[in-house]
Amino acid sequence: MTFIDVRRLLTTTGVLAALALLLTPQVAAADGDEGTDRAYDFVRQAIALIVNTPGDMEGIEDKVGDALEAPDASQVRMPLVERAEQALEGGDLHQVRALLERSLGARVHLGSDEPAPIGQPARPTGMDSGTVAALDPRPGRNGFNGGDWIILALSAAAGLGGVALSLRLRPRRLPHPGPGPVR
Repeated sequence: MTFIDVRRLLTTTGVLAALALLLTPQVAAADGDEGTDRAYDFVRQAIALIVNTPGDMEGIEDKVGDALEAPDASQVRMPLVERAEQALEGGDLHQVRALLERSLGARVHLGSDEPAPIGQPARPTGMDSGTVAALDPRPGRNGFNGGDWIILALSAAAGLGGVALSLRLRPRRLPHPGPGPVR
């Protein structure tokens, strides 16, 4: 190899290594400001900590405290969060979780389908209609009209034609490979 070939090889390798470093995803920093000022987000994070890391009492206390101090307390019933903080001081994590879930409007999910989003009306069960507003009646369709009968006749004719062609064009004698003679 000549000097120019070695130089070109090193330059290409350096450029590819730099591109690989620039284009690979970086690990997100876990510490720092969460970038939220909504009590709703802090309460959800506290519930997640209770579920996933119940021994992290300091983290749970921080999230509950952040929820109480958050400027945007919409969608959260703050008296329940305050009661959850008192239960947290007593060490009752089950009560804390239940109070935090109730503060968001969460309900116990007992069905097999997807649960309704937190704060939304529950899905209908049993004899419930599932509507929260009265809807105007919608006009129904009357019976078949001429176009409907034509489409029905054409589709039936196409189906019968397909069956007739499959019977007419079917090969009669096909070799059937089967098990060999029994000895």
